[in-house]
Amino acid sequence: MTDAASVLSASIIVGGLAVFAAPVVASVLDGPSDVVAERQGIDAVLLRPRQIDAEALLDGLSLRSPGRTLAVPPWPDQPRERFGLYAVATVQLDGERMKITVVLSDGRAYYRTVRATAEGAPRLAASTIANLLAAIEEDELPPDEKDVPLPPEQEPPEQPVVETPADPPPLPEVEPEIITEPEPPLPLEVEVIGAGALGGALGPPAPSGFVGGGGVLGLELRWPSGAVASVAARSHWHRPDALVVGRTRLSVGGGYAWRRGRFSLRTVLAFDVEPWGVRRAGARERVGYPDGERRGFGLQLGGHLRVVPAYRVPLGSRLALRVGPRLEVGGSALGRAAGIARLVVADQDGGRTTVARVGGLELFGGIELGLAWSVPRRRPKAKRASGAP
Repeated sequence: MTDAASVLSASIIVGGLAVFAAPVVASVLDGPSDVVAERQGIDAVLLRPRQIDAEALLDGLSLRSPGRTLAVPPWPDQPRERFGLYAVATVQLDGERMKITVVLSDGRAYYRTVRATAEGAPRLAASTIANLLAAIEEDELPPDEKDVPLPPEQEPPEQPVVETPADPPPLPEVEPEIITEPEPPLPLEVEVIGAGALGGALGPPAPSGFVGGGGVLGLELRWPSGAVASVAARSHWHRPDALVVGRTRLSVGGGYAWRRGRFSLRTVLAFDVEPWGVRRAGARERVGYPDGERRGFGLQLGGHLRVVPAYRVPLGSRLALRVGPRLEVGGSALGRAAGIARLVVADQDGGRTTVARVGGLELFGGIELGLAWSVPRRRPKAKRASGAP
């Protein structure tokens, strides 16, 4: 009787424990799991650019996908031991179609084809690769293919197939294709100019006609766009009757120089300041103004337009000689009196004769020589990325 009671008590105790323990175990098994699978990041990207600027692709991807090791050929040695999960990205530009292939070191492969131009291909390829890598790391993009071997750094050379036909057909005559390369941009030039010219007065007031000649010395700066800045000085002499008229003109102006091959056409519009004086028998004569005041010299204000078609002769890698006719039309007037100066001398009969004029509308022609020096261009430093981690 006692043994039966003991067995019954033990059964009750075990059954109670089972009843109370079952919900606890169930709650543990049915509750949320604390174990989360860790996504593996892509440590490195080895690039295989084809028909695309490798440096531009590398720079674009480094901006859009920072924190990864990036490399173009030559790749780092032993990438499997050096990196964890890494990718090999091939970019092939064929006309306006660009094929992008990304193969991971675990065999997953992804393929994309987009339209691109040669200029925008590196930037578009970098954005596409960066987006693919981000989607792969987030496990949002299934692979297009699995168990794909990694492509090599360089494609193996194709083995030539030599065929020797019994009777080879005659080769058609092919005219050679002439490829014209675009002309390089013109450099910045500094040019020293010398010229000689003779001139004449046009239109009223009298007297018109020959007004003497002289020489010009100038300095001009020509930008690659063709814009020209010019400063020059002209010394001009004229001997009407018993007088000697000396004129010194200072000019500041700008214009445009068109060039095609060795031919150039330069057009300059300038502002002029021209002091002048008169001598008779070696002694300086005072200049009488319309207001009655007499001064030691006259002062003209005006401007001129100069046109010079010329031929260039290279003298070396940076020097060139330019020679051509010089045609100049200008006008000027007295600075204070706003009129045209006329030189009057007394004759033997007591009368007064106008022998020359200074200013008004004038035309000059001559020969111009220029010695141009091309300023060396400063090349920007190229940015290079290293494939080492």
